[in-house]
Amino acid sequence: MMPSGDGSFPGTEIDDPFQESQQMHEQLVHQPQHPLSQPEAPQQAKEQPQPVAVVDSTPPPAPKLNIPTLAKFTVESAVLGAGMIRPITFFPIVTTVRPGDSSAYSVPDVPVAPHMGGTDIGIGRNTWEPSSTAQLDRRYSELVEFRTLLAYQFPTMIIPPLPPKSKFDDFGTFITKENILLAQQHTIARFLREIAILPEVVYFSTYTPNFFQLPREAFEDWVEKMRVLLEDFRVRNAPIVAHSKRKGGILGSERVSTITGSSTKAVRSIVKMFGSWVKGGKGSQAEAPPPEPAPKKTAELPKAVPFANGSPSEYPKSSGDTANVVGYLAYWGDVSHYLTTYRDALSAAAPPYFTYMKNSMDNITALKDVADALKAYSDVLHASPAGGELSCAADQSSELCSNTALAIEKQQSRNKREVYERILFEVTYLDAAIEAVDYVQCLWIHSNEVGGGSDNAFTAYAKDVSDRLHAYYEERFLTNFRLRMVNVMGRMASYGQQYAQEMESCMVQSAFLRTTQDPKYLAYTADE
Repeated sequence: MMPSGDGSFPGTEIDDPFQESQQMHEQLVHQPQHPLSQPEAPQQAKEQPQPVAVVDSTPPPAPKLNIPTLAKFTVESAVLGAGMIRPITFFPIVTTVRPGDSSAYSVPDVPVAPHMGGTDIGIGRNTWEPSSTAQLDRRYSELVEFRTLLAYQFPTMIIPPLPPKSKFDDFGTFITKENILLAQQHTIARFLREIAILPEVVYFSTYTPNFFQLPREAFEDWVEKMRVLLEDFRVRNAPIVAHSKRKGGILGSERVSTITGSSTKAVRSIVKMFGSWVKGGKGSQAEAPPPEPAPKKTAELPKAVPFANGSPSEYPKSSGDTANVVGYLAYWGDVSHYLTTYRDALSAAAPPYFTYMKNSMDNITALKDVADALKAYSDVLHASPAGGELSCAADQSSELCSNTALAIEKQQSRNKREVYERILFEVTYLDAAIEAVDYVQCLWIHSNEVGGGSDNAFTAYAKDVSDRLHAYYEERFLTNFRLRMVNVMGRMASYGQQYAQEMESCMVQSAFLRTTQDPKYLAYTADE
């Protein structure tokens, strides 16, 4: 497996699996399972607009999941700890396990991997300490390692994404750049929000309670044991993931998300300058990249036509004598193509949306400049005895421009966090699904190489993992992904409505509008 490993303002919680800015305490009800391709859509998320103007339209209620939220996480703003060379950044996390009976859930039947040699992978009914709301510091990299461990523990699931930091993120963390730390905080909160609705992780990973409840000193000792197990997972899975054709993806392995050729020259020059400073001025002598390993010959994936005739390959039915390796690979190949198509389309939507937000921010800057200029003009007029009335009008016009800029700024702040960052999160979630599918494909290829008979232990393991991932993908992943995306689209519409209300209120309540409606101004005419 190629383990994955790239949020909310201070105090963000995760009661609502979709909510980002406001906490909604609603009872989760059953939602029928249905695949992504079905045309019927759930109702969009309910928003609570600011009371700036009264309108008749009310956004429809929020979509519901059939899985309750099992834990509550609050991710606070990043804090700096002590470090020998540089400060260490921690994210305080408050964890509260919600009252409930874990016996309502059965222990997940995760297949025993023959290549793990009987190693205890830490799946069993866990024990949380009695609820004591305490704030515990965790590093972003530690959360990435925890997510990677979960992906190894549960190959039958699609674990929510938490991409590793890039080198530029590391640089930004070092200089405590606020926007980078805030983005990391948002990403952590979204990851934990998804973890909180997975009973397998909350109740049956023996590592989860220790990760979220141990005090920092005890955690330092425990996390080393976790890393030893994580390394054991990597080593034992290396022959399997060697068959992967993925080039790291968005999530990739630990340090894949680095500065690439698509990065801007400015970013690369900053990183190079930073490296030169750290290395004592030797940045010009860049280290040669390590030679790429020679490609290993592996069994080829079948070149099935993705979604021929509008539908994917059928999932192979159980066979007592032989394992239909080609059939399994064809099905998962189609699923991978399907997810990749969605991911690429969604990823392509992000840059134009970012451009739209950037242009809006340029408009905000221009409006603020106009407001400042009108204010200065008002001050000049005010100094003249004959300019008092015109000075007042200019001052009111300046105030209108300032309020308009503020309304646009609030709208773009919401768009960035609730829409743009959510789109990026869904892109990485799709990549996490592609990664899980890729691992199953690797299992089938590897089982074929080691002797693909149905009585072979590895073939039986590959089939068991494949069947369980298929059920998870069809019954839970597609449904929840579809609901989240409908929620994102609903937010776009709702925030557009809220923005229109705020702009209308800004104009209607402005003193400048009342001034311009004075009859003596309306009666003014100019001779041609």
